Amino acid sequence: DHVAHDDAARHPVLDDEVEHLGAGVQRDRAQRHLVHHLLVRAEQRLKEEKFTEPEFDNARYFYNEVLTLEPQNTEALEGLERIRELQLTKLLKLGSERFEQQRLTRPLRDNAYFYYQQALLLDPENIVAKEGLERITVEYIALAQDAFAKHEYGNGLNFVNQGLEVDPTNAALLELKNRYRAQSNAIQRFFNKVFN
Repeated sequence: DHVAHDDAARHPVLDDEVEHLGAGVQRDRAQRHLVHHLLVRAEQRLKEEKFTEPEFDNARYFYNEVLTLEPQNTEALEGLERIRELQLTKLLKLGSERFEQQRLTRPLRDNAYFYYQQALLLDPENIVAKEGLERITVEYIALAQDAFAKHEYGNGLNFVNQGLEVDPTNAALLELKNRYRAQSNAIQRFFNKVFN
């Protein structure tokens, strides 16, 4: 008993370290509990398809919170990748649906072009999104040619301009624009001659 008392009296630093280690263990336990709680919340939001909305209550938010505590947390990193893949799949599906509905570039923020562009923000090399944009351009070329064949030059030029919003350097659209702008100008000159 006397020896133990002398031992403690000789090592006050040891007492401080033991106390500090106990606090460290408590902190580690609390952090592990918090990480577990954040991962559970992230998974719940993932199942609810709340990938990035609402702010501060979505899967991405909770996974990122985990990564602030544990930067190499595998579950959180894999969760973020799953979100990206699920978002990409959803965007490509919406792009395809809007294309089939002929909602190529309108209405704003709910059209094939918008969804394919959003997909390319997540995956700049995504082949399906790039092909989707090409399909939109080809569709506008066909719509413009059909309108021009029916002598609906205003509609034809609208389709050309909408196609050029998707692909500003498309040679076929630029050629159609130049040809039918000239045609439209010739018709305007004719009417000016007749009625002036």
